[in-house]
Formats: sequence, structure tokens, C-alpha cells
Amino acid sequence: MGRKRIYSSEAERQRAYRSRQALDKRIPAPPIPAVLAGLEPTRLTEIEKSVRELIADCRVWLNRLPESLQASPDGGTMSSTLTMLAIGADLLAEIGSDAKPPTP
Repeated sequence: MGRKRIYSSEAERQRAYRSRQALDKRIPAPPIPAVLAGLEPTRLTEIEKSVRELIADCRVWLNRLPESLQASPDGGTMSSTLTMLAIGADLLAEIGSDAKPPTP
């Protein structure tokens, strides 16, 4: 006992498929916004400040760990994550300085 047929013939099934595809082509997908495009320099500075505060908090937390845990794989992962966050904060600072309008 198989599945009940929806279309009476293969040609009818193909026609229905092509009409669905034509409808999909008429509805354009919304544009994907750039993550940092159009952000004001003050907003970029706020984001950078938040990232740097997060780094400082995590460094305090990491320094409070016992030495045995600091040398563990988790401690190493946390250290490398902090390094990557610092690189990201530096990039945000660079983007923010590029986005600032020149002062006359």
C-alpha cells in the first residue's frame, strides 16, 4: 500500500513544481545587512568599551583560578579566547577610528 497520488500524471506534477519555482523567483529575498555598516562611531566605541570590560573581567576570573586549572586545557582555551577578544577589540577601535568624520 503506497502513498496516495497528489497529481494524476508526471507532467502535472512537473507543471506544479515549475509554478512554485516561478513564484519563489518573483519574491526577492531581503538584502542581508552588513554587520558594522552604518554604525555611528560612538556606537562602535561603546561596543569596543564593552568588549574591553569583558576581557578585564575574564582576566580577573582567570587569575583567580588555581594554578592547576590555569594550566589545564580549559585555562588554555580561556587564555586563547581572551587573546582573540583583544584582537577583536583592536579591530573595532581601528574601524571606529576609520569611521570618524575628519575634524576641520
